[in-house]
Amino acid sequence: MDVSGAVQWWEEWQLRILVLGSLVIQYILLVASCARKFPIRSWFRPVIWLAYLGSDAVAIYALATLFNRHSKPQQEDGDGGSSILEVLWAPILLIHLGGQDSITAYNIEDNELWTRHILTSVSQVTVAVYVFCKSWSGDDKRLLQAAILLFICGTLKCIEKPLALNRASINSLVSSGEPVQRSINTQKLKIDPLEDFIDKATSSAEDNSYLLTPAMPVDFTPYKLFVDHASPSADDRIRILLTFSALDDIDAYCKMQHWLSQTFQLLYTKEKTIPSILRHVVFSRDTNIREMKSSTGDTPFDQGVEVQVFFGTCLRGLSMYLLFPAVALFHHSHREAYSEYDVKVTYAVLCCTAAMEFFGMCLKEMTMCLKEMTRVILSPELPAARLENGDMVSQCNPVEHHVSMEHYNMIRLRFLFDDMVSQYNLIGLFIRNRKYSKMMKVVGVLGCTNSLQQRWCMKSCSSSLSITKLVLKYVKGGWEHHIRDVSSYRKFNDNRGQFTVERQGCYQELGWSLEGAFDESVLLWHLATDFCYHDIGASRSYHGSWCTQDSCPHVYACPAWCKRSDYHEGAVWCREMSNYMMYLLFVNPEMLMAGTRRNLFTAAYEELEGIDIKIDKPPVEEREVTPAMRRERRRNKVLSGLQKETQLTQRIIGVLDSGGSPPADGTQQKKGIIHDAWTIAKVLCGLPEEKMWTVIEGVWVEMMCFSAARCRGYLHAKGLATGVEYLTYVWLLQYYMGMETLADKLQRADHHHHHHRNGGENGDGPSTSRVRREATGQEQAAGPSRSSGGATDEERAAGQSSTHQGTDATGEEMV
Repeated sequence: MDVSGAVQWWEEWQLRILVLGSLVIQYILLVASCARKFPIRSWFRPVIWLAYLGSDAVAIYALATLFNRHSKPQQEDGDGGSSILEVLWAPILLIHLGGQDSITAYNIEDNELWTRHILTSVSQVTVAVYVFCKSWSGDDKRLLQAAILLFICGTLKCIEKPLALNRASINSLVSSGEPVQRSINTQKLKIDPLEDFIDKATSSAEDNSYLLTPAMPVDFTPYKLFVDHASPSADDRIRILLTFSALDDIDAYCKMQHWLSQTFQLLYTKEKTIPSILRHVVFSRDTNIREMKSSTGDTPFDQGVEVQVFFGTCLRGLSMYLLFPAVALFHHSHREAYSEYDVKVTYAVLCCTAAMEFFGMCLKEMTMCLKEMTRVILSPELPAARLENGDMVSQCNPVEHHVSMEHYNMIRLRFLFDDMVSQYNLIGLFIRNRKYSKMMKVVGVLGCTNSLQQRWCMKSCSSSLSITKLVLKYVKGGWEHHIRDVSSYRKFNDNRGQFTVERQGCYQELGWSLEGAFDESVLLWHLATDFCYHDIGASRSYHGSWCTQDSCPHVYACPAWCKRSDYHEGAVWCREMSNYMMYLLFVNPEMLMAGTRRNLFTAAYEELEGIDIKIDKPPVEEREVTPAMRRERRRNKVLSGLQKETQLTQRIIGVLDSGGSPPADGTQQKKGIIHDAWTIAKVLCGLPEEKMWTVIEGVWVEMMCFSAARCRGYLHAKGLATGVEYLTYVWLLQYYMGMETLADKLQRADHHHHHHRNGGENGDGPSTSRVRREATGQEQAAGPSRSSGGATDEERAAGQSSTHQGTDATGEEMV
C-alpha cells in the first residue's frame, strides 16, 4: 500500500477507530476505578492517569472529526450505504465524555475545574446536536427513536460530571448546608476550650459521664478535617477520644481505613451526586446513625440527602436503562441499508456502552459491599456497639461464638487491605545511580535527573498496620503518663524526638540533632538509622556483611538486618519509617512541613559522591562458599541488594572514621551532613542494642506525629488521589486520639498569654478548677495552679526536668 492508499484508508477508518478507541479507554477506566480503591502498584498509576486524560481527548477529537466530516453536504459511502450511522455515534461519544461514576477526578485540582467541564459539556452537546440535525436525512423512524434515547442518555451523563465535580470541590464542601457550630459562648468566655477538653479527658477515668451512650452517638466522619475545619466542641472530642481509644490496634486501623475510603468516594467519585444505594441502606439501618438522626438531626444522610439519593438514583437509572431500548430499536431498524462496517461498529459500541454502564453500577455496589463486609469483619464494634462501664462491648463478640481470639485476629488480618508505605533511601539512590551510570549521564545531559529520581522511588513496603500500632501506642502512652494540663499537652504535641532522647538519658549527646530545622533533623537521623541498621557497631559486626539467616552460628551476634536477630523486626520498622520520611523530604516535601528544603537531600548526595568510596569484593573465605549458598544468593535479590548497601555503608564509615578523604587541592575539608549523621550513629551504637533501637523508634514516631500535625488537611485530601499517603493515617489517628490539627493550632486563642498579661499565675492563668468555679458563679479561692515552667508528673517521677526549649512554627513552647 502506497502513501496515498494509506491516507485514503485512514480517512475512511479514522472515525471508526476513534469511536472504538474511546470505548476501549472507558473500559480501562472502569477497571482502574475499582482497582484505585485498593493498594495498587506504582506502575499502574500512570496507566490510570493516561486513561483519564485520554478519555476526554479522544472523545472530543472524535466529535470534532464527525463535525468536520458532516459540515459538507452528505455523500454516499463506497459500500452503497449511507454514512448516517456515523451521526448515531455522536450521542455515544457524549456518554463517554460523561466518564465513569467511580473516577470523576484524578487529582483534587480537577474538582476546582468544574466550570471548564461545564463549558466543555455545553459545547460538545451543541456540536453533537448540530451535526445530527444537519446530517439526518433518513426516514428510519426506529433509528431516529434510538438516536433520541441516546441523546437523552448522553446529555444526562454530560450534566452529571461537572455537577459531581462542583459538589466535591473544596469550596462546596466548606460551604455545605449543615448547621453552623458556634465556638464562642458568651456564657463561658472565661473557659479555655482546650483546657476544658484536657480536664475532661484526664478525669474521664473517674467520671464516665462523657462516654458514648445511645442518646449521644459519635460521628467519625473526617471529611471536615480535609477542608481544614477546626475540631468540634470539647464534649464531641471527648466522646471521639474515649470511643477510639477503647479500640484495639486492628479495629483502630480498620476504622481509619474505612473513613478514608468514604472520603475518597466523596472527593473523587460521583458519590456526592449519585450516592451508593448500598451505603445509604447500610447507614439507614445502622442503629447509631438512626439515633443520631433523632437526637441531633445532623448526619451524613439527613432529609436533604434522602431527596438527593432519590433524585440521583432516578437520574442514574434513566441514563443507564434507556440504552437498552436504544439497542433494541437499532436491531429492528433497516440495518441492511447501511455500510456493513458501520453496522458492526455501531453494534459493538452500542452493546458495549450499555454493558459498561450496567456493570459500572454493579461494580460500584459490589466494591461498596466488599468494603462494608470487610469493615464488619475487622471491626466487631460495628454496626451495633455500646459502652458499658467504660469498656467497649460488641454484639459480635468472638467469645460468644466459640471462636478463639487468636483465630479471630488471624481472620481479621486476612481480610485487611494493608496500605503501602512509600520508601526512599539516600544510600540506595547512590548505589542505583552507580549501577545505571551510563543512563544517568544521558538523563543528566537532558536535564531530567531530578524529575527521574523523584519518580523512580524504592519499592513500597506493606507495614502500614505495624507502624500504626507504634504510633497508637505512643499517643495512648501520652494520655496515660504525660498529659496533665494544657502545658504538658502542648509540649507533647510539639515533641519531634526530644521526649524519647531525654527519657532515655541521651539528650546531652543527641539533643543538638533535634533542635535545628526539622528537615535537617530528618536527613541526619535517616543517615544515622542506616548506619546503625547496617551493623556498624563494634560489638555487633561479628559476621560482617555476609550474615544470613542460615549462616549465623551465634544468634546474639547477628546484625539487626538478619532475620535471626532478636531486634530484626523493630529495626526493619525503624528503617521503613526513616525511608518514608526521606520520601516525604525529597518527593513530597510540602507534606513534611511548610518550608521543607528538598535541596538538602541533593546536598547530602553530592557530599556522598565526594567521598572516595569503593565497594570491595567479598574476601576469599567468603567467596569460597558451597554451590548451594551461591544458588541461594542468586535467588535472593533482596539479600544481594542488602549486601551492597552494607558494603557501601561500612566503606563510608571507614572513610569517616579515618577523617574523610582529603580534597585534591589540599585544603581543609569541612564537616558536613554525612559527618554529623555519623556522630549521631556513634552515640547510638555506644548504647545497648535494645536501647539503641528503642531510641531510634521513638524518635521516628515522634517525627511522624510532629509532621502530620503540621500538614494541611487539603494536602492529605490531595494524597488520597494516588493511594493513601501514610502520613494521613498518623494525622487521622492523632485527631481521633484528641490531638490538635493545624487548623486547631491556628484558630485557637492564646489564653495563657492573655492571663500572663493580666497577672495570671506563672503565666498559665487560673487553674481548671478555678475557671470552672468562675463560670458557674462560685467565686472561691483557687487551688495551686500547674505551672508551665515546672516539671511534669512524669519528669518528677523520673527525677528529670525540662532542660531544653524551642519554638515551632506556631510560636509555642516545645519539649
